[in-house]
Amino acid sequence: MEMTTRTENMEKDDTTKSAMSASAMASPSPIAHQLRKEANRHLEAARYEQAWSACESVLAAAPKSWWAEAVSARVLLEWGKASDDLSRLEQALERFDAALTQRAAATAGSATADGEVGDDSELAELKNDRGVALYEMGEMSAAELAFTAVLELRPNHERALCNLGLVHWANGNERVALTHFDRAIASANGSNPHSLNNRGVPSQRC
Repeated sequence: MEMTTRTENMEKDDTTKSAMSASAMASPSPIAHQLRKEANRHLEAARYEQAWSACESVLAAAPKSWWAEAVSARVLLEWGKASDDLSRLEQALERFDAALTQRAAATAGSATADGEVGDDSELAELKNDRGVALYEMGEMSAAELAFTAVLELRPNHERALCNLGLVHWANGNERVALTHFDRAIASANGSNPHSLNNRGVPSQRC
């Protein structure tokens, strides 16, 4: 089964993130920004070792940054899925939790939280990818809660609807699953092949 994560729907325009200091928002390190883009390029090409190496450099250049934690989490998630490595999935989950904690601290204006907060769409993507990690680990109840939390934030989040459908399907709730697949298709105006495929043969994680 393959869920679509933020990595597979990565924005082409990798917007610059800013670093938060005790007094004001400072400009991000150009080096950290470039390394983040490098990590994403390697990840899109499934070059996981190179992607992780870039992530380590990003984390060193921008410690305690929620967006640095997020990109490292996504690398570990995709690497863990590709290699069927539970330990990497567990590490990915830890990184997603760290990213969410750092983002919450930034929202509260913490001087130790490095990086701009972003909007609810980014938060929804983080929560969705965290749910995918849980799903891959076989933690269906926790994954269901994670995807439900995304929908509380964004009721028409197509990927979360699709993924929640897969959880229900795995749990034997086919009718409920099909309802979520149909909502996902409607939300994406039929443009996401994963949702369309799942309506016939549930397998594609979103």
